[in-house]
Amino acid sequence: SGFNPSGEIVIPGTVTINGKTYQVTHLGDYFNYYNTLPAFPPVFSDLPGLTSVIFPKEMTRYSPNEFENCPALGSFWVDKRNPAYFSRDGILYGRDNTQLYLVRIPPAMKLTSFALPSDIRGVQEYAFAGNTTLKTVILEGEQGLGACWQLGNKSITDIDVSKSTRYDTKRSKNGFLFQSQLFSFIFLCSRQCTDCRNIFSVTCRVGKHSIFIHHCFCKYLSAF
Repeated sequence: SGFNPSGEIVIPGTVTINGKTYQVTHLGDYFNYYNTLPAFPPVFSDLPGLTSVIFPKEMTRYSPNEFENCPALGSFWVDKRNPAYFSRDGILYGRDNTQLYLVRIPPAMKLTSFALPSDIRGVQEYAFAGNTTLKTVILEGEQGLGACWQLGNKSITDIDVSKSTRYDTKRSKNGFLFQSQLFSFIFLCSRQCTDCRNIFSVTCRVGKHSIFIHHCFCKYLSAF
């Protein structure tokens, strides 16, 4: 109660409680809409004055629902010694044993289009949450969107896959994304409004989470 920091937050690498020092390795608990357990609330949320966040080298786990309703948050920065996360130009990225992926674009970052850097292979859920200016995401080669990438975003209208080898470049347009070589509808951008009855007639398979919490589809799902 009363916790309302503004400006830049520096997350400490260690904290000392009752004379014992602990490393700060996690921020929040894992957030997943499909868990049978209740989703844990974020540690940092509803902070209108928060503008920047710095991650320590010790932090190796970040819950994607962190920083909900932080409209002024414009940048993420990470200690260069951190093995799990890094930042470029204020954007938060992650790394695992096999690839690099986009974690979060700051809500206050003024972008109308965003081309995923060539060395970044994926996009995790909640990556664009809270951003209100971004309209187009550009993918190339084998870059792909993770399940529920569109959570928390209402501005994106299209995914440009004109240089993609993963998605169907001819059928993917106007916010609809189809997988290459399959009649498989994968994703719908959150800003697009449509009647799903016009989609299923040309589709053999609907991808998991493709229309997750999309407001225009909900009223038609019972008829499918």
